[in-house]
Amino acid sequence: MEEDVSPTLDYASPWVITGGLLNKAQDLLVRATRKGFWPMCDQGVVSLGNFLTTIFVARGLATKEEYGLFGVLLEFMFFLNNLQGGLITYP
Repeated sequence: MEEDVSPTLDYASPWVITGGLLNKAQDLLVRATRKGFWPMCDQGVVSLGNFLTTIFVARGLATKEEYGLFGVLLEFMFFLNNLQGGLITYP
């Protein structure tokens, strides 16, 4: 008489879930490094720089009104940058 030696999965085991997620994370990392890793890092650095600039300016200015003026001017600069990109750089 032969015994049933087919593998069984224990769905209560955390290794089944972790192994699946780990494989998906590794696959995502491999795909990201092929094409979009460096642009994503560049965007992260620029966003972090903008965030830190805002924090330092907010701590350095004396009143909320000055910080509000800074915010309006910064948004206007971002608008001009996007306008220039849309009209000159990208077409």
